[in-house]
Amino acid sequence: MKIKTILFSFALAAISFAADVTGKWTAIVTGDSVSFAVESQRGEQTYTGAVSATAIKFKREGVAKRAAS
Repeated sequence: MKIKTILFSFALAAISFAADVTGKWTAIVTGDSVSFAVESQRGEQTYTGAVSATAIKFKREGVAKRAAS
């Protein structure tokens, strides 16, 4: 279980570096299932996935708008 928590933390960190983190984040963790939504000025995206001892797999729904240049 400790490995799953560490892997989940790294996954969230990686996603946050790639995204605009100034928005509203909501997350739900139930057993091995993980889902979270990110709402920002770029739009809303929902991530759902599963955590196992050796992998984290996410599916992204929604389309982010490109940031203004």
